[in-house]
Amino acid sequence: MSAPLSDAPATTFVLEFLESDALGEYCILAVVCLIFYDYALTFTSEVELIWGRRLTSVTLLFHLNRWITFAWTACGLLTLDPAGPTHAFSFFMRLPACIGLNILAGSVSLILKSVWAVFSAVRIYAISGGSWRLSYVVYLLGMVPVGTGVYGSFIATSYSVSNIPVIGMTCVENIKDNEAETVICELCNYYHLQC
Repeated sequence: MSAPLSDAPATTFVLEFLESDALGEYCILAVVCLIFYDYALTFTSEVELIWGRRLTSVTLLFHLNRWITFAWTACGLLTLDPAGPTHAFSFFMRLPACIGLNILAGSVSLILKSVWAVFSAVRIYAISGGSWRLSYVVYLLGMVPVGTGVYGSFIATSYSVSNIPVIGMTCVENIKDNEAETVICELCNYYHLQC
């Protein structure tokens, strides 16, 4: 016999999870729409002003920034699950897909941050009248998010696909496996389900 849904702790957990998941997906979708809208508006100018030029450091940085941002946006679009976390055919139902997409998205994000660090250093070089020292300092400071991102995305993060009662199968990120199992077992025990 299962406990009624009006029980506060489990209901609160489920509602908070679903609200957080929905809010996260809305934010991702908003960013994706803004970037695609910007690309649609500026594409003709890009073709006219950039594509016909010979390859220089400026055009290379422009293309890297433009297309890596596009790849980052595509990764964000891939993580959306329009049917929600309980969808039976969700892409994240298998652990390799869960891990692979999160590593891909993290890698693209780190590459994009690296391009931004280089771009910032080049701008400082131009503004400062050719000061390599200042540019190098800016580059190193710009690489700090890359270093923390490597740690956060690849060292301190674990992934698992878990069947959370009431919610269903979902890709669990940033929770160590033993902590995820504890939460799942607590929910199973609460609903008197086999864990």
